[in-house]
Amino acid sequence: MKHHKYILFLFFILLFLPFFEYGFDYLFGDKDGNIASFHIATIIKVIQIIIFSFISLQLYLIKGRYFFLFIFFMSFIVVFDIKNKILKDKYVNPHLYPHPYVGFTGTPNQFQHNEYGFLGPSLDKAKEQDYIIAFFGASTGYRGNPSLPLLIQHILTEQYFNDGNVFISNYSTESSIHNQHLHMVLEYLLDKKIDLVIFYGGWNETAGQTGYARIVPFDHKPGYPMNFFYVHDVPYWKKILIENSPILHNYKHLIINQSFHKNTLLSKEWDEQLIKNYFQILKKTSNIVEVIKPNVSTKCNFLAFYQPFDQKTMVNIKEVNERIVKRSKNIPYIFDVSNVLKNIKEPYIDGIHSTDQSRELIAKIISSIIIKSFKESSSKY
Repeated sequence: MKHHKYILFLFFILLFLPFFEYGFDYLFGDKDGNIASFHIATIIKVIQIIIFSFISLQLYLIKGRYFFLFIFFMSFIVVFDIKNKILKDKYVNPHLYPHPYVGFTGTPNQFQHNEYGFLGPSLDKAKEQDYIIAFFGASTGYRGNPSLPLLIQHILTEQYFNDGNVFISNYSTESSIHNQHLHMVLEYLLDKKIDLVIFYGGWNETAGQTGYARIVPFDHKPGYPMNFFYVHDVPYWKKILIENSPILHNYKHLIINQSFHKNTLLSKEWDEQLIKNYFQILKKTSNIVEVIKPNVSTKCNFLAFYQPFDQKTMVNIKEVNERIVKRSKNIPYIFDVSNVLKNIKEPYIDGIHSTDQSRELIAKIISSIIIKSFKESSSKY
C-alpha cells in the first residue's frame, strides 16, 4: 500500500508540473507557458520523463493492465493536449475565420487584421487625393515583410505616380482563390471609391486544387474554396480528432479521405473546368469593377496577374498552365508574370512563396504595368 502511495504521489507531480510551469510563467514571465530561463522548461520535461518511466515500470511490475491503462491515459492527455485545453483558449486558425459569403477571411481585429479580417488598411483611411488600389491575393499577397502590395505602394510613391498619393488596401487572404476574391469585391467594394482592383494569383486556382499541399489538402473541385470539402463533406468524428489534437491535426491529410473528389482529378474534363473557371471569374470581376466609382481616375480599372511559381509544382498540370499563359495574351486586363523570376537563382522559399529579392522584382514589374495601364486608360477619355 505504501508503494502505491508513492506512485500516486509521483503521478500527481507528473500532472502538476505543467500547470506549475504555466502558472509561474504567467505570473512572473512572458506568459507563453514556458520558462526558458536557466533551461527550466527543459529540466521540467526531463523530470517528467523520469517520473513517467519510473511509474510505467512500477505499474508493469505490479500488474500489466495497470501499465497499459496508465499508458492509455497519458497518451490521451498528450494527443489531445489536455493541458492547453484547460489553460489556454482553443487554437483558432487566424486565416480561416468563417464568412457567410466569401468562405473565410482572417480573424477580424487580431493578428494585425482590420475589422474585416484583412491586413488593409481600411479604405476609409484613404485621402481624397489618393489613387486607391484594392489588392486581392492569397498567401503570396499576404506574406512578406514588407508584403507585395506594400512594395508596390512604395515604388509607385517613389516614382511620383499620382503626385505620390497612392493608397493600397490589402485584401489578401491565406489559401483563398479568385472565386472568393470576386465575392469580396461584391461584399466590400461596391459602395466604395476605388481606382484600381488587382487580382494576383493563379497557383491556388490551378496547382493548389490538385491537392499539392500535403498538410493543407485543398478541395479538388475547380473554383471551390480550399476548405469547402472539409466543412461540408468530412464526417464529424474525423473533425473532432483533427480539431482537438495538435498531433492528429498534422496528419489530417491521412485522416481525410478525398477519394470521392479525386475521381475526376487531372482528367480532361477537370482540366477544362479549371481553365474555364479561371477566365470566367476574371471576366465577371472585370464586368463588376466597371460599376465601381473611381476616386481620382476617370474610371475604376481591373488588372489580373498570373503569378510566378516554381514550375516543378505545375508538373501535373503543365498543359493547363501553358493554355492559361497562351490565352492570357489575348485578354487586355490579364498579365502573365509567371516567368519573371526565371533568371534569379533560388527565387522561391518553397514552391510558390518568393524570397524578398524576388518579391521586389515582382513589385517593380507590376508597378510598371500599373503606370502604363493608367496612362493608356487616361488617354481614352
